[in-house]
Amino acid sequence: QRDTASFLSIRRRAFCFNEAGTGKTSATLWAADYLRKIGAINRVLVICPVSIMYTAWQDEVFKSVMHLSCGVAHGDKNKRAKIMNGEYDIVVINYDGVGIMHEHITAGNFDLIIIDEANAYKNVGTKRWKSMQALLTPDTWLWMMTGTPAAQSPVDAYGLAKLCVPERAPQLYGAFRDMVMTQLTRFKWVPKPQAEATVHKLLQPAVRFTK
Repeated sequence: QRDTASFLSIRRRAFCFNEAGTGKTSATLWAADYLRKIGAINRVLVICPVSIMYTAWQDEVFKSVMHLSCGVAHGDKNKRAKIMNGEYDIVVINYDGVGIMHEHITAGNFDLIIIDEANAYKNVGTKRWKSMQALLTPDTWLWMMTGTPAAQSPVDAYGLAKLCVPERAPQLYGAFRDMVMTQLTRFKWVPKPQAEATVHKLLQPAVRFTK
């Protein structure tokens, strides 16, 4: 956890691929708290599945960085807006809430965005991915977290890289697919032998601890 927190705290854009059970949520919050203390950031936006908004993130804020305030932006638009426009140090929202509350997030001056279960952003063609990209500026801190990067296919890495480290990714999805996949038939593609190494090189800087 200490290594993870220190790794993130000195990188504006980074991936955290720690496995479940390694305490990555609290480590990430420690890093964010440190950045607030030194004045590098002010507000934090956490994007995660609905199922862990309260149980993983809000609860962990109360345990690990109890001096910070945390609001969960979930429910109707007015309720979400009230949380967004409040004085909360950390705001937690679900993936699809990002598109709904785009204007409020932009106006909320969130310097650090943490995306948990980041595989939700593997597809660059989705509305979800595009609404996330529209929020990011060169100055935005962005940490993407998942214990299983590109678990289903090497091409899943492309969407994550285009958000977090776009300078490392090919301009077009097709170019990256051709780097990591071989087409056998019209509809069947298989990973190339060097696909894992290519994905590893693309998804950097990254930290990973296993149990």
